Amino acid sequence: MRNIGLTVTAALFGFLLAFSGIARSQSLTNSSEAQQLIDQALQLWNQSKRIAGLQNTDLEAKALLEKVAAEYPKTEQAADALRHLAFGHYFKGLRKEGESYYDRLFRDYPSSRACFYAYMDLGGFMAQEGNTAEAARYYRLAADAQNENPPASTLANCDNAHYYSVGGPNVVSDPQGYPNCISGQPFSVVVKVRRSMDVIAKYYTGTVIVSVNNGSGGKIELTRYTFTTADKGVHEITGLRLTIIFGTTSLRVLYFDDNTCNIHAQINVAVWFNVFANREGLVCRTVTCGSHVDDRDHFVALPDDPRPSASCGHGVYVRNGVYLETTTWEDLGPRFDDPYWNTTGSPSDTVGIDLADGTFWDSLHMTDNGYVLWRFYH
Repeated sequence: MRNIGLTVTAALFGFLLAFSGIARSQSLTNSSEAQQLIDQALQLWNQSKRIAGLQNTDLEAKALLEKVAAEYPKTEQAADALRHLAFGHYFKGLRKEGESYYDRLFRDYPSSRACFYAYMDLGGFMAQEGNTAEAARYYRLAADAQNENPPASTLANCDNAHYYSVGGPNVVSDPQGYPNCISGQPFSVVVKVRRSMDVIAKYYTGTVIVSVNNGSGGKIELTRYTFTTADKGVHEITGLRLTIIFGTTSLRVLYFDDNTCNIHAQINVAVWFNVFANREGLVCRTVTCGSHVDDRDHFVALPDDPRPSASCGHGVYVRNGVYLETTTWEDLGPRFDDPYWNTTGSPSDTVGIDLADGTFWDSLHMTDNGYVLWRFYH
C-alpha cells in the first residue's frame, strides 16, 4: 500500500512540476504583454529546472516574473507570476523564499485561480516529504479555492455539482429520528448543492423541483426554486406542506430533482397529526380488536375500523409536550368512517383520537382532555 501511495504521489508531483514548467497561464484579463513575459520566464526556467540552486537563466526568469507582479498587479497574470516564483524557489530547495511568494499570493490574490494550483503545489511537496496530514490539509484548501471560482463548463449553471444534501424539517422531536412535519402546517428544508462531501457548489444556478410521492408510484410537484449566485449553493425552501399519509405508513417521500444537471436527492418525512384527544375509559369492556380493557390500560382508538386493513395492534406514537408513549391502535372511535389521516389531514369533528386511561394519565400525564400529537410507527 505504501508503494502505491508513493507512486501516486510521485505521479501527481510530476504533473504539477510539468504544469509549472510548460503550461501556459490562463488569463482572465487577456493582458497579452504580461502573458508574453510569463511565457519567456517559463522557457528560461525550463532550461535549468533539474539543476539545484538558482542559475543565471533562473535569475532572468525571476526578474521577468517579478516584473509581471509589480507592473500588472490587477491582472490574473500577476497571481500566476507569484505562483511560478513560489513553485520555482520551493522546487530549487529555497523553501523560505518559496513560502514568501506563496504568502504574497494568498494575501494579495485570495480568489485567484492561481491559489488552487498553489495549494496543489504545496500538497504535492508535503506528500513528497511524507507529511500526509499537511498534504491532506493543502488538498482540502485546494478544493475550497477551486470552489471559489466559477467553472469553465458548457453547463456552467451546474457548477460541477453532483448531489443535493437536504436538512430538516425537524418540527417534532421524533423518536425514530426522521425529518418530520405536522399535517397541514408549513415547514422548510435547507438544500445544499454539493460538488463533493466537503465542497459546496457555490456557483450553481440550476432549478430544483421539489415533489412528494403520490402513493401510487408517481410524484406531485410542490414547488420549484432557481438558485442564484447570491445563494452560494445553499437555500432554505419554505412554505412546504404535507397533509395526509397513505394507509398506516407515516412516511412521505420528498424528492429534489434537477434533470438538466442530473442532480437528485430524496428524504423520508414523518407526518404527525395535531388533534384533540379524549380519555376513553371503557374499563372491563372489549374493544374492536377483541382485547379486554384493563384498569389503566394503554392503547388508542381512531375513527376508522382497523380490522379490514389488518391494522389491529399497529404501532402508534402519542406525544403530549415532553411526554411520549409508544402504544398500539386497538379500538374504533370516537366515531366511524373518518380516516382523516388518509383524506384531509383534519378530523371531521372536534375529537381526533381517544386514549386509554393508562396512556392518558400515566404516560402522557394528562389531567384533562386536550391536544396531542400522534403518528403511526413501523
